[in-house]
Amino acid sequence: MRDVARAAQDRFGTIDVLVNNAGHGYRGAVEEADEDPAQELFATNFFGPVALIQAVLPAMRERRSGTIVNIPQLSDRSGPIRGEQVRALAPAI
Repeated sequence: MRDVARAAQDRFGTIDVLVNNAGHGYRGAVEEADEDPAQELFATNFFGPVALIQAVLPAMRERRSGTIVNIPQLSDRSGPIRGEQVRALAPAI
């Protein structure tokens, strides 16, 4: 993620706004979840945004300017999401 942030800064000068809006859901009960999809869910929906924040925040702090917007997966318009794994992520972000 740091390489992506560095490439964006090299191309555009600064990153003024970071919007973390990527992610995916998992439909299923906790007892039905395999570990690999649950790990991927947290890697994408939690650790991905955290890595991006870590990549851009130092420059934002140095400039004393910048905005970070985190949109949790539960904010999508595709209808209710079932699955405790996804519900656990919303307050984390």
